[in-house]
Amino acid sequence: MKGATILSRPGHRDMVVPGEGMEQRQLFNWAKMVPELSMMYAVPNGGSRHLIEASNLKAEGVKAGVPDIHLPIQCGHLTLYIELKRKAFALPAVGAAKWGTVSSEQLGWLKKLQEYGHYAVICRGCDHAKATITAYLNNDADELTRLNQWWVDLDPEQLRKVTKKPKQARRRLAR
Repeated sequence: MKGATILSRPGHRDMVVPGEGMEQRQLFNWAKMVPELSMMYAVPNGGSRHLIEASNLKAEGVKAGVPDIHLPIQCGHLTLYIELKRKAFALPAVGAAKWGTVSSEQLGWLKKLQEYGHYAVICRGCDHAKATITAYLNNDADELTRLNQWWVDLDPEQLRKVTKKPKQARRRLAR
């Protein structure tokens, strides 16, 4: 399965964990069948790019950390923003970056969007995102809280475990 990772643990069956791209494609396939979601779109921020292309995109206003998905419909909040991650939570022993960690830039965007009145969340996989979107469209505050309180309640120690540290300039050692 392209874009998926096999999670192998001793004593357990292997688990296929779809990548973020697969999860997002599944979400948008579902959205095609829901007329209210015709305005939902993806923000093409991520991915690896050539240096010149990345430089041009930055000059054109592309910013690191902007959430993956935007639904510009007002339902109790101004709009809905979703940062979509893999179903599996960060597993440092296996390689956290492979399991959908959250960057400090992404957290910063989510917090700032919330301050401005948007509903901005991290969703773990397509099913979690579908449930969040459905609760948002139904203006079901209790269900939204139930679905998405997990990442708001992370204590600072847990948050550090699932958050990428900002890249620092590497110093060259004189030899």
